[in-house]
Amino acid sequence: GWDFEDISDSNAQVLDKYDISIMDEQEELENINFLKQLDAELLDAGQETEFASLVDQMKGFTWPTESASDEGIDRHPDYDAPLEQTIKKEELPYKQAMLFLGSEFGEPRDLGTLKYCCRVVDLAFEKEGGKKVEKQQQEWEQQIQQLKQDFEEAKQLVARAYVLSADGLLPPSGSGECSSWVWSRADAGMGSEELGSYNLKDNLTVRHHTLSPLFNKCHSFGNMKFPDNCMMEFAVMENAGSKDSCIGS
Repeated sequence: GWDFEDISDSNAQVLDKYDISIMDEQEELENINFLKQLDAELLDAGQETEFASLVDQMKGFTWPTESASDEGIDRHPDYDAPLEQTIKKEELPYKQAMLFLGSEFGEPRDLGTLKYCCRVVDLAFEKEGGKKVEKQQQEWEQQIQQLKQDFEEAKQLVARAYVLSADGLLPPSGSGECSSWVWSRADAGMGSEELGSYNLKDNLTVRHHTLSPLFNKCHSFGNMKFPDNCMMEFAVMENAGSKDSCIGS
């Protein structure tokens, strides 16, 4: 029922209720002791039993599990924050500066982050030359070349964003029975609609009569590359007939 707010609206069926339990070491020990006691009682009664072999089997039994490396998950770690906030600044191959653009009302709009490399040199030291100067120049050129190579290899990428919900929407109409949908795009942060493949107007998935809609939709973009598709933006649009308006992003 991924595209539905309730399972009754989809073609999915609930076959039966089920419970999941995890056996800890204490419960496992209690089960083994129970089987031993039952095995002893049956032997005292002169009855043949197979519980002894079952107890021996349980002692060395462990459920088979697959590690993250078996599925390749370890090669794609999860980050709880943007990459630049997760990695130490000294480990990044570039510097950062925030970019802002003032609106017509004088309010700053966040355009993203400028990532750059800057090298400050002593002109007198450079003119003097020598092996030390040549070494520093070579290291600088290698750093720039590595960054260029990383960008060249950042092609044919796929980005998937799972849009779950929006809270506290304030539509210009002031209506508490708002109908909304999600518009997503992945571009260079210029807001262009020319590249239709990187603009997803999901106006077929409309959530009606709520200011806290649940969307539960996957927005997927393929064949992406850096730096052309370096920013991803999501906007909640009010479904207002002929002209929809943004009420959150």
